[in-house]
Amino acid sequence: MTGGNIGSEMGFHVGRLLPDQINGLTEIISGWGIRYGMKTSRGFIELGGNFHSGEGSTYNTLSVSMRGDIPVESLVAEVFAGIDLVQISTPVMSESSYMGGGHVGGGIMALVGGDVWFRSDMKFNVNPGTSLYIGFGFEIRFAEGGGAR
Repeated sequence: MTGGNIGSEMGFHVGRLLPDQINGLTEIISGWGIRYGMKTSRGFIELGGNFHSGEGSTYNTLSVSMRGDIPVESLVAEVFAGIDLVQISTPVMSESSYMGGGHVGGGIMALVGGDVWFRSDMKFNVNPGTSLYIGFGFEIRFAEGGGAR
């Protein structure tokens, strides 16, 4: 479903988080996430959660993004920006901490078949420190007012 009759979408992704300037988090860690997107007249509002753990650390985010899609031949390029609630715990911290942050990113989507899309993203996060998430996953798009075709 590539046209204007998209109502919403949901997906699952896996990837790696590359942290920088985050106290106690110095190694690349694996993660996964889920997202739900709602179509608006100006693009998509996406709600997402990313969950990372490794090397005795956890780095989890809940995010809200505004995303724009740009059709390019048979692919869809995407750009997005938004805000995050970050929960982080590392071996050098006495307890988990929560803080706000932001992100910008982009990616590409390719139709697999029917309503299923393959999606690849790069998401740059700020606060705490900086990090780059590189992820791959699948999305299912749903028609306006109903389920998948």
